[in-house]
Amino acid sequence: MPVKILDNPSCQSRILRMAYQLYEYAYAHEALVLIGIDQRGRHIARLLQAHLQRISPFQVHLLEVARGGTLSPSEAEIRLMHQYPVILVDDVLYTGTTLMHSLADVLQHGPQSVHIAVLIDRGHHRYPLKADFVGRELATTLQEYITVTIDEATGEIDAFLD
Repeated sequence: MPVKILDNPSCQSRILRMAYQLYEYAYAHEALVLIGIDQRGRHIARLLQAHLQRISPFQVHLLEVARGGTLSPSEAEIRLMHQYPVILVDDVLYTGTTLMHSLADVLQHGPQSVHIAVLIDRGHHRYPLKADFVGRELATTLQEYITVTIDEATGEIDAFLD
């Protein structure tokens, strides 16, 4: 039976805290590029973008990459990636496979720098990846699974441990 580990207010406050951490990291830059991975990463990236636009003076550009890594930026977006820090955003970091594929795709475009932001880091990484901005670290067993749900109508985010 799934157990709710983060309710919507908790998720929202963690995303806001991540936005402040991103602001502290990128305060000297004129802009930041957020790349949301798939549907849930894209939703979290949009929330981060909204918070950053409210609390910071710099521009926040949002791109999307499909799960498995199929980023097709325009020439203008590639120029942005060359000039400003890039933040890959996903909901859960587990083995790191999804992030590795997305990272490989992003690196083909020669970004200035790349960092990773995730709502939940559950460990068990197979690759030498580390999330730089984390909403919550949660130690789990290999048999447990974390599901992040997003209600499209309300935008509410919840996280469950199965």
